[in-house]
Amino acid sequence: MRLGRSITFLATIAIATVSALVMVGATIVTIVVVMAMDEDNSSIGATSAVQTLKEAIARDAQGRLMVEPNGKLAALARNYPSFWYVVSDDRTTLLSGEVPGQNSQETPVRQSRIKYAQFEFLSDEKRLVGVAVSEETRAGQVLIEAGGLPLSMLENTLIVLSNNGPLLVLYGLILLATIASAVLVMPRLIARPVRQAAAEAEAIDGVPGGRRLADAGTPAELKPLVGAFNRALERIDAAAASQRNFLSNAAHELRTPLTKLRMKLEGVPDETIRASLVADVQHLSATVTTLLHLARLSGQPLAFAPVDLVALCRAAVAEVAPTALDRDIDIDFRADDPVVVVRGAEAAIRAAVTNLIENALRHAKATPSIVVEVTAPGRIRVIDSGCGIAVETRDVVLRPFIRGGHDDTEGAGLGLAIVAQVMSMHGGSVTIDETPGGGATFTLTFPA
Repeated sequence: MRLGRSITFLATIAIATVSALVMVGATIVTIVVVMAMDEDNSSIGATSAVQTLKEAIARDAQGRLMVEPNGKLAALARNYPSFWYVVSDDRTTLLSGEVPGQNSQETPVRQSRIKYAQFEFLSDEKRLVGVAVSEETRAGQVLIEAGGLPLSMLENTLIVLSNNGPLLVLYGLILLATIASAVLVMPRLIARPVRQAAAEAEAIDGVPGGRRLADAGTPAELKPLVGAFNRALERIDAAAASQRNFLSNAAHELRTPLTKLRMKLEGVPDETIRASLVADVQHLSATVTTLLHLARLSGQPLAFAPVDLVALCRAAVAEVAPTALDRDIDIDFRADDPVVVVRGAEAAIRAAVTNLIENALRHAKATPSIVVEVTAPGRIRVIDSGCGIAVETRDVVLRPFIRGGHDDTEGAGLGLAIVAQVMSMHGGSVTIDETPGGGATFTLTFPA
């Protein structure tokens, strides 16, 4: 199956993509909305700067408080001229930048023992936000104050995202769970009704008025396809019924004139000519009778019931035994079990077995004997030791009017076609193998 043409694959990819976009978009929009609720969001940048300062605070060899220069602090000072910070402990205060209130009495929180504070100040007539946080650093407990970072909305968003790793991991897990659910659940939701319809289509037996795809419970997306398929079956049924009616009517119409012709031929004085003509008429009559059987088998559904294959085959052998004896052919019946029961149409199975035996009598003229064998759970073999059937023709001899390469004029090539049709109606199979030592073995296998 090509994934690019799979409905479930495309639906899964679409749902997973949309879910990812919605979750990421919702996260960003939420952050932006929260930040937009403040008139100024410079506290985000100040809080980020505090974390940068925390990593840089240490003590020198004399134990004095110091801020180790690093690239992040240098970048903040370079990109934001208004950036400032104050780092202090009980003995030392370190300042950088234009600290608000350092030359007045407006020092907001310095020297106080606080955990967290946020304050506003003016820088170039613009109101900004600073923060003061008491942090445990490599130099011990230190009060860190920072501010003067008027970040853009995008910068604030990126900082919030980078500072919320666990939240992003949670979002990632939720996204993966959503994608996994789409991958595991969506194919089943979409493919289940399609597979159910396919299973129903496989069960359609092809007989007139047979099964159709169920419309009840079918998803709305499949209803047009189910309706079109059922209407197509109805059209096929109508065309097949017309052909069967023509075949049946033609066969019926031919039987009466053939019977009259047979009676008139009895008056032909030349015995040789009379025998030849009578044989031809009998051949035509047999063909007409076979056509009638074929039309009846394909024209109506079979009524299935338990059928004993042992009793059926024993009766079929008894029926053709006189013909076999007339042709100096022994016919033997074998069964390992006294009863072998399958579900089927007894008349149809009887016709199939009879056709196989008559086919052996007609074409396997060199065979000294014919064996009809029944084995459990539902298998019938008709074995002859005649000239056999060539491997290359075994696939076609079950078709109508195919005689398997025999040049004799007996038969119309319909007997094996009837056998194949009967087995198809029963859900079984017909196989042709070579008999050990030469000949043909036909095996009818019925479903358990």
